[in-house]
Amino acid sequence: MRRRIIRPLKVNENTAFAYIRSKMPDNWDYMAGNSLKSHATHNPGVYDQWNRVRQYARDHQLDLRRRFFDCERKWPNDPIEIPLSQREQLARLFVQATQLGVKQVLVDLRDRLEDDAVLRFELIQIFVKAGIRLIEVANDGPGVELTMLTAPSVAHLSATDIRAKRLELRRWKQLVARFRGDPLPGRKAFGESPDEQITLTKIRELYRILPRSQWRHRGSAPQKRRSVAQIAAALNELSIPTRTGKPWSGAVVLSILKRLKIWKES
Repeated sequence: MRRRIIRPLKVNENTAFAYIRSKMPDNWDYMAGNSLKSHATHNPGVYDQWNRVRQYARDHQLDLRRRFFDCERKWPNDPIEIPLSQREQLARLFVQATQLGVKQVLVDLRDRLEDDAVLRFELIQIFVKAGIRLIEVANDGPGVELTMLTAPSVAHLSATDIRAKRLELRRWKQLVARFRGDPLPGRKAFGESPDEQITLTKIRELYRILPRSQWRHRGSAPQKRRSVAQIAAALNELSIPTRTGKPWSGAVVLSILKRLKIWKES
């Protein structure tokens, strides 16, 4: 995925973002173009949400700078509701708010974040831990800050349902990591830890050019260095462990030398 460049934005304590989610079938082009007025005839629910959020921002002197839309149904044959792991705009909102330092996010109703109470509680906790205030905009009133200090009951849920919710939340976090540009999780290259750095130093020493008296002649060209099999044998004699605990082999040594870009044929 191409990493999205976030434009510079002057942020102060009154800067806020808005999140809007629609479940009604509509034409996605209107929302992608942020043309809410022309979109109102197709989906008045979106327009009403935006009006309430914008009015709240005006009444409380908030600088509403960006709005994020998640459309549950992009095409007539799509499912009416998409899972949390596919709501890209909510993930983009979280990434941009944390990177730009925006501390307030306005939503029309708390159900706009997530219909499921358990997942909604986890989402709110993620925002709160990041220092972002989620404000539920009321029709008439000061608004309600979503904190939800008490977790919803899961006694009625089966173990399968709980695992499914955890998986859904983990996938949304992975979506956030993709938009944030985090490196993908995976096995680290050999040499990341201090102990492995010592092993790499030893491999470099063993691979250095030998004194002329120790050169071995094979054919017309002399062998000036130890072979990978000899280096592996030396590491095993010194009882230097591998990452997996298995004995050193020439193939493992060769892969390390190539990654270090010091491998030479002769």
